[in-house]
Amino acid sequence: MSWYSERLGLYHRFAGQEAALVDISVANARAFVAELQARTTRNPNNSFYKNKDQPLSSAYIQSFAHALRAFSSWLYKDGYTDTNVLRAP
Repeated sequence: MSWYSERLGLYHRFAGQEAALVDISVANARAFVAELQARTTRNPNNSFYKNKDQPLSSAYIQSFAHALRAFSSWLYKDGYTDTNVLRAP
């Protein structure tokens, strides 16, 4: 659970405190991934973590995309949304 919590928490901070479930979209998810790809620090606000001045790994970024897709699927299956907006066609 902490794995999902970390990844979805960072997405929530990206989307903003006022973000709602209807705000989850392909465009928003792509913007989030693009923001991660532009980063050079993994934990910018954690003084105990030694950040490297290099891009985040593709595996690390992909883990966020995976968590968002899983969350979108869960929302749809449990009836919180009418469609699974992040499901590939």
